[in-house]
Amino acid sequence: IELIQQALNPANRDEPYILLKLSQAQFGAGQYQASVDTLDALIEANPGFRSPDGHLIYARSLEALGHKQEALEEYASLATAYPGEEGRARYANLLVELGQRDKAEEIWHEMLLRSKRAPGYYRRKEKPWLKQAEQHLKQAGTGSNP
Repeated sequence: IELIQQALNPANRDEPYILLKLSQAQFGAGQYQASVDTLDALIEANPGFRSPDGHLIYARSLEALGHKQEALEEYASLATAYPGEEGRARYANLLVELGQRDKAEEIWHEMLLRSKRAPGYYRRKEKPWLKQAEQHLKQAGTGSNP
């Protein structure tokens, strides 16, 4: 974290990729509020910057801080924009935690349906999230067939 902060010298203190790496390091170190603050500063300084990974770290940090409703909103936008299944899986998991199991099951079904149409490399890459969806649906007794 210290090395990344040193890279934010006056010439590039608003550099979005350095700020993104800093927020990821802060998240990894359990500094969730610092991660949120860094990402807020990144967007304030670079309003046009978009990063699915940054968005995911933001949602995960909010969730870790106990800001469940805000995290849910962030995950909801990731469910349609994140390139992979992690955003959808985390969204579904939080929905269950907040008592919205029916909506979570819809998302898990969609994940499995999407994977059936996806190429093999995608299914291999997303296997942990797809397996999680299958397990949740199996526990719910709704099966994995969408």
